[in-house]
Amino acid sequence: MKKLACALAAALMLSPIAVTESQAAKNKEFKKQQKSETAAHKNEQKTERKEFREKRKQEKTELKESVKGLSGEEKGEAIKAAKKEQSSEKKEFMQGQHEENKEFRAKQHAENMADLKTSLAANSK
Repeated sequence: MKKLACALAAALMLSPIAVTESQAAKNKEFKKQQKSETAAHKNEQKTERKEFREKRKQEKTELKESVKGLSGEEKGEAIKAAKKEQSSEKKEFMQGQHEENKEFRAKQHAENMADLKTSLAANSK
C-alpha cells in the first residue's frame, strides 16, 4: 500500500513536468515558425522594394530619352511633372507596405495571444 501511494505521488508530481516539457517543445516550435514567417515577410518586402527601385530606374531612363528634344523650359516642366507623379507613387507604395506590416504584426500578435492562452490553459491543468 505504501509503495502504491509513493508511486501515485511520484506520478502526480511528474505529470505537470511532462506537460510543461511538451508545452515548452510546442512553444519552441511555434517561435521557430513565427521567425520563419517574419523572415519570409521581410524578404518579400525587400524584393518588392528592389523591384520598385528598378522600375524607377527604368522610368528615369525613359524620361531622359523622352525630354531630349525639348527646350530647356519644357524639359524642366516635364521633369517636374514626372517627379511629382513619382513622389505620389512612392508615397502610395510605402503606405501600402506600411499597411501590410501592420496587418502582419497584428496577425502574429493574435497568434501569440492564442498560443499564450493555450499555454496557460495547459499549465493550469
